[in-house]
Amino acid sequence: MVEYFERNPHVASGKTTLHGNENLRDSWEELAQDLNMLSNKKKGKDVKSWKTTWRDMKSKVSEKVQKLRKERRMTGNNPINIKLSELDKRILGNIGKDYVEGLYNVPDSFPEERT
Repeated sequence: MVEYFERNPHVASGKTTLHGNENLRDSWEELAQDLNMLSNKKKGKDVKSWKTTWRDMKSKVSEKVQKLRKERRMTGNNPINIKLSELDKRILGNIGKDYVEGLYNVPDSFPEERT
């Protein structure tokens, strides 16, 4: 799955062009079919399930990176027990820094009250 997204980053991001929704849908169908052929299970997952799997993978890596950054900011020279695997690093390369850190140039939904 990650290898497919490395070759097709538009599918991983979900970003499309003006007429890209159909291409994106076709790409997910192709990916689901390929992944199901690799699976040992008789019944494979549908596109929605594979999208959920991808979302879960991204979330786990994002949480891991956030915990790693939190431990690095802590004082006391404590050892850091969190390690990013090669797969984690590849997923992080696909999702990008903005996914993990958020966008700083986007205003909050609720502006702060001024007193």
